[in-house]
Amino acid sequence: MMGMRTNIFNENFLNETDQDANSVLIELDKGLRSTKTGEQCEAIIRFPKLFEKYPFPILINSSFLKLAEFFRIGSNLSRLWVLRVCQQSEKHLEKILNVDEFVKRIFMVIHSNDPVARALTLRTLGAVACVIPEKQQVHHAIRNALDSHDTVEVEAAIYASVQFAAQSKSFAVGMCSKVASMIESLQTPVSMKILLIPVLRHMYHDANTAALVRTLCHNLLPKYPSEQFVIAIIQSLSHLSYVTSVDIPDQVDLLLVYLKDPRKKVQLAVLQSLNKLAGKGAYLWPKSAINKLLTLTMQCSYTNMALDVVITLTGCPTTCHTMLNEERNQILEMCKSCLLLEHNVGGKALTILTKLVSYCCTENIAPPTCFVEHLNMNLEYLIHSALHNKAPLKDFRIYLRCGIQLSRVNQAFGENFAETIAELLVENSACFTCVFRKTTSNKASIFNLQHVDFERLQDHEPNYSDLQTGFSYNPRRRKF
Repeated sequence: MMGMRTNIFNENFLNETDQDANSVLIELDKGLRSTKTGEQCEAIIRFPKLFEKYPFPILINSSFLKLAEFFRIGSNLSRLWVLRVCQQSEKHLEKILNVDEFVKRIFMVIHSNDPVARALTLRTLGAVACVIPEKQQVHHAIRNALDSHDTVEVEAAIYASVQFAAQSKSFAVGMCSKVASMIESLQTPVSMKILLIPVLRHMYHDANTAALVRTLCHNLLPKYPSEQFVIAIIQSLSHLSYVTSVDIPDQVDLLLVYLKDPRKKVQLAVLQSLNKLAGKGAYLWPKSAINKLLTLTMQCSYTNMALDVVITLTGCPTTCHTMLNEERNQILEMCKSCLLLEHNVGGKALTILTKLVSYCCTENIAPPTCFVEHLNMNLEYLIHSALHNKAPLKDFRIYLRCGIQLSRVNQAFGENFAETIAELLVENSACFTCVFRKTTSNKASIFNLQHVDFERLQDHEPNYSDLQTGFSYNPRRRKF
């Protein structure tokens, strides 16, 4: 019993509805004034929960001023926990009323002789960059810290640089040359250069600065071919292109070059960036880039993610037009190959064909016969196969969504699809709840498309354990 520490806090102090915010704040203030370090830290880490339950500006302002004062006079351990509170309570920072006083108390520690204390100060200032984006004295302190001989302080300055570059145009433009010189310097360790590169992704406020950063990163790629370096540069350049929308065609071409890189992590970073750029500006993609992507889809290590990029591209009418007129055969071959693979890959191939056919129907264009034939041949089969093989529910939902999307643009297909689902309900009644309504006693038209609750069907989880083990399937083609 002697080894047990008495907790001065009520463990349920934020769960008691009859306790007001002032009482809770007084209780936490008592913990901050405790002589025991453990109780001080325990009080600090309870503030984010306090802010969530009582998001009042007066309370938040008072709390952050208390934390800032404790940061000034406390130990490095307590400063670390104050930093964590600032990081976790980012959405409440704008409710601080006395920002200048708050920053003043934090900033006083920057003059400490302890490099760890200075590093914690820089990181805390970076965590609150959204409310002090144009504080010139903070900008100056970060710039000076980058020249420090203490690694911990330099890394903290880099973290703060990333945060302020995302918030302040003047800081980003002013730091561009400094960061570029550090990256190009032979005296800067490679590990430090990798940390500096993310700062460059926020240099988009000025056209000349963005062009300078792009040139710098392109020059760095052949000099530092290591996996971490390539990934950091690719991600920074892609973010820069995503924000500016100026260099998307060139960036897409660069990414497709690195999609051929045999390193899986590099391919993963490339595909994530391609998907991001496809969502932002698919209409800006060069036609040759679409061809290269389709060629590399089956060759890369992450076919599933490559198909996601193609699906994102099909959301743009311009890209759909290009695919249907110039890449029709290549898309068909790619989808045919994917339909022979596992369910998650086949489902995405089916989604691509569905989106392209839906685009044709929406624009009153005759859909390619080869696309329609493959949809007719594979959709019903994949639905039955997913049930029979107990495929993951998400794959089953993909097939249903494809059927729903096609049904919305083609009434004949919708009627056949509704009949197929109705037969599935009869054959596997234990797998589904009743999500259809009978509309007539006529067997030929028991289920009508407009009365089918497709949305409930795709969200309902079938009970695979109730399926008959002797399930057999006689495929029939549903025609448009």
